[in-house]
Amino acid sequence: MSPAPRVNHQRSSGNIYVVIHNFLINKKYKVFSASFDVRLTIRNVQNEMVKTVVWPDICVICDS
Repeated sequence: MSPAPRVNHQRSSGNIYVVIHNFLINKKYKVFSASFDVRLTIRNVQNEMVKTVVWPDICVICDS
């Protein structure tokens, strides 16, 4: 398990989040800064077969 991000990392990530959030206002895309699993899959792979999981600082969802 990796250590928690340091203050400078959190500050930079927060600043980037604000810029992206402001850019996406009134658009159909959403930006998230919370820590959550992003599961990278190959088409038609069953959920239990997914081995690649990442935890991005910022994630833009473009699900229209």
